Amino acid sequence: MLFLIDGYNLMHAMGYVSPKMNGTRFQHARESFLGYLDEMQPKQVEFLVIFDGTKQSRRSQELRHGRIRVQFSHGEFADDTIESHLQRYHRSMNWTLVSNDTRLHESARRRDCRFWGHEAFLDWLIAAQAIAGSQTIIQTISTPVNTLKPETVPEHELEHWLKAFEMPVSPRRN
Repeated sequence: MLFLIDGYNLMHAMGYVSPKMNGTRFQHARESFLGYLDEMQPKQVEFLVIFDGTKQSRRSQELRHGRIRVQFSHGEFADDTIESHLQRYHRSMNWTLVSNDTRLHESARRRDCRFWGHEAFLDWLIAAQAIAGSQTIIQTISTPVNTLKPETVPEHELEHWLKAFEMPVSPRRN
Protein backbone atom coordinates (compact mmCIF):
# COMPACT_ATOMS: atom_id res chain seq x y z
CA MET A 1 0.00 0.00 0.00
CA LEU A 2 1.40 3.39 -1.02
CA PHE A 3 0.16 6.83 -0.03
CA LEU A 4 1.26 9.68 -2.32
CA ILE A 5 1.11 12.74 -0.03
CA ASP A 6 0.98 16.40 -1.07
CA GLY A 7 3.52 17.45 1.58
CA TYR A 8 3.16 21.19 2.10
CA ASN A 9 -0.61 20.93 1.56
CA LEU A 10 -0.95 18.45 4.45
CA MET A 11 1.62 20.30 6.60
CA HIS A 12 -0.41 23.50 6.30
CA ALA A 13 -3.70 21.72 7.07
CA MET A 14 -2.19 20.14 10.19
CA GLY A 15 -0.94 23.52 11.45
CA TYR A 16 2.78 22.84 11.13
CA VAL A 17 3.46 26.04 9.15
CA SER A 18 2.37 29.65 9.21
CA PRO A 19 2.81 32.37 6.58
CA LYS A 20 5.39 34.29 8.65
CA MET A 21 7.84 31.41 9.26
CA ASN A 22 11.45 31.98 8.28
CA GLY A 23 13.58 29.34 6.53
CA THR A 24 15.06 27.76 9.67
CA ARG A 25 11.73 27.50 11.48
CA PHE A 26 10.12 26.21 8.30
CA GLN A 27 12.74 23.45 7.94
CA HIS A 28 12.24 22.52 11.59
CA ALA A 29 8.46 22.37 11.03
CA ARG A 30 8.98 20.10 8.00
CA GLU A 31 11.23 17.80 10.05
CA SER A 32 8.63 17.66 12.85
CA PHE A 33 5.89 16.89 10.33
CA LEU A 34 7.93 14.07 8.76
CA GLY A 35 8.77 12.77 12.23
CA TYR A 36 5.08 12.60 13.08
CA LEU A 37 4.26 10.74 9.85
CA ASP A 38 7.18 8.35 10.41
CA GLU A 39 5.99 7.62 13.95
CA MET A 40 2.39 7.04 12.82
CA GLN A 41 3.15 5.09 9.62
CA PRO A 42 1.80 1.52 9.80
CA LYS A 43 4.23 -1.27 8.92
CA GLN A 44 2.25 -2.50 5.92
CA VAL A 45 2.11 0.94 4.33
CA GLU A 46 4.55 3.17 2.45
CA PHE A 47 4.42 6.97 2.37
CA LEU A 48 5.86 9.04 -0.49
CA VAL A 49 5.71 12.72 0.48
CA ILE A 50 6.19 15.26 -2.33
CA PHE A 51 7.39 18.81 -1.57
CA ASP A 52 8.17 21.78 -3.79
CA GLY A 53 11.92 21.85 -4.45
CA THR A 54 14.17 24.84 -4.86
CA LYS A 55 14.56 26.58 -8.19
CA GLN A 56 18.22 25.60 -8.14
CA SER A 57 17.41 21.87 -8.06
CA ARG A 58 18.59 20.22 -11.25
CA ARG A 59 16.90 16.88 -10.77
CA SER A 60 14.26 15.39 -8.57
CA GLN A 61 15.76 14.66 -5.20
CA GLU A 62 14.45 11.68 -3.22
CA LEU A 63 15.50 11.16 0.38
CA ARG A 64 14.45 9.00 3.30
CA HIS A 65 13.17 10.24 6.63
CA GLY A 66 12.94 7.09 8.71
CA ARG A 67 10.76 4.79 6.62
CA ILE A 68 9.20 7.65 4.65
CA ARG A 69 10.28 8.41 1.10
CA VAL A 70 10.55 12.16 0.56
CA GLN A 71 10.81 13.76 -2.88
CA PHE A 72 11.44 17.40 -3.73
CA SER A 73 10.20 18.52 -7.15
CA HIS A 74 12.62 20.22 -9.50
CA GLY A 75 11.92 22.80 -12.18
CA GLU A 76 8.19 22.47 -11.49
CA PHE A 77 5.72 22.69 -8.65
CA ALA A 78 5.05 19.72 -6.39
CA ASP A 79 1.55 19.48 -7.91
CA ASP A 80 3.12 18.85 -11.33
CA THR A 81 5.37 16.14 -9.88
CA ILE A 82 2.34 14.58 -8.18
CA GLU A 83 0.42 14.63 -11.48
CA SER A 84 3.36 12.80 -13.10
CA HIS A 85 3.06 10.15 -10.39
CA LEU A 86 -0.72 9.99 -10.99
CA GLN A 87 -0.07 9.33 -14.65
CA ARG A 88 2.51 6.66 -13.84
CA TYR A 89 0.46 4.89 -11.14
CA HIS A 90 -3.04 5.36 -12.55
CA ARG A 91 -3.57 1.66 -13.27
CA SER A 92 -2.63 0.57 -9.76
CA MET A 93 -5.38 0.47 -7.13
CA ASN A 94 -2.77 -0.20 -4.47
CA TRP A 95 -2.09 3.46 -3.70
CA THR A 96 -3.95 6.59 -2.60
CA LEU A 97 -3.36 10.30 -3.21
CA VAL A 98 -3.62 12.48 -0.07
CA SER A 99 -4.36 16.15 -0.76
CA ASN A 100 -7.08 18.76 -0.43
CA ASP A 101 -6.03 20.36 -3.72
CA THR A 102 -9.02 20.37 -6.09
CA ARG A 103 -6.76 20.35 -9.17
CA LEU A 104 -5.10 17.13 -7.95
CA HIS A 105 -8.46 15.60 -7.01
CA GLU A 106 -9.73 16.28 -10.53
CA SER A 107 -6.56 14.85 -12.05
CA ALA A 108 -6.92 11.71 -9.91
CA ARG A 109 -10.62 11.41 -10.77
CA ARG A 110 -9.86 11.61 -14.52
CA ARG A 111 -7.41 8.74 -14.12
CA ASP A 112 -9.70 6.64 -11.90
CA CYS A 113 -7.24 6.98 -9.02
CA ARG A 114 -8.22 6.78 -5.36
CA PHE A 115 -7.79 10.03 -3.41
CA TRP A 116 -8.49 11.15 0.12
CA GLY A 117 -8.71 14.59 1.67
CA HIS A 118 -6.66 15.37 4.78
CA GLU A 119 -9.47 14.62 7.20
CA ALA A 120 -10.11 11.11 5.84
CA PHE A 121 -6.36 10.37 5.79
CA LEU A 122 -5.75 11.59 9.35
CA ASP A 123 -8.82 9.71 10.63
CA TRP A 124 -7.50 6.55 8.98
CA LEU A 125 -3.95 7.15 10.24
CA ILE A 126 -5.09 7.52 13.85
CA ALA A 127 -7.30 4.43 13.58
CA ALA A 128 -4.47 2.46 11.95
CA GLN A 129 -2.15 3.43 14.80
CA ALA A 130 -4.73 2.25 17.32
CA ILE A 131 -4.93 -1.17 15.69
CA ALA A 132 -1.26 -1.42 14.66
CA GLY A 133 -0.23 -4.85 13.54
CA SER A 134 -3.75 -5.92 12.68
CA GLN A 135 -4.80 -7.16 9.24
CA THR A 136 -7.79 -4.84 9.60
CA ILE A 137 -5.56 -2.02 8.35
CA ILE A 138 -5.23 -3.62 4.94
CA GLN A 139 -8.90 -4.62 4.82
CA THR A 140 -10.17 -1.09 5.52
CA ILE A 141 -7.61 0.90 3.56
CA SER A 142 -9.90 1.49 0.59
CA THR A 143 -12.62 2.99 2.79
CA PRO A 144 -12.00 6.22 4.73
CA VAL A 145 -12.69 5.89 8.45
CA ASN A 146 -15.45 8.48 8.41
CA THR A 147 -17.58 6.12 6.26
CA LEU A 148 -17.24 3.31 8.81
CA LYS A 149 -19.50 4.92 11.42
CA PRO A 150 -22.45 2.86 12.65
CA GLU A 151 -25.72 3.65 10.90
CA THR A 152 -27.77 3.64 14.10
CA VAL A 153 -27.29 4.49 17.76
CA PRO A 154 -28.49 2.02 20.42
CA GLU A 155 -31.79 3.11 21.97
CA HIS A 156 -30.39 3.48 25.52
CA GLU A 157 -27.57 5.70 24.23
CA LEU A 158 -29.99 7.86 22.24
CA GLU A 159 -32.19 8.33 25.32
CA HIS A 160 -29.14 9.27 27.41
CA TRP A 161 -28.03 12.01 24.99
CA LEU A 162 -31.52 13.35 24.39
CA LYS A 163 -31.98 13.72 28.13
CA ALA A 164 -28.52 15.26 28.59
CA PHE A 165 -29.23 17.98 26.03
CA GLU A 166 -32.89 18.50 26.81
CA MET A 167 -33.88 22.15 26.91
CA PRO A 168 -35.92 23.24 29.92
CA VAL A 169 -39.37 24.47 29.00
CA SER A 170 -39.67 28.15 29.80
CA PRO A 171 -43.02 29.87 30.41
CA ARG A 172 -44.31 31.84 27.43
CA ARG A 173 -44.63 35.56 27.77
CA ASN A 174 -47.70 37.21 26.34
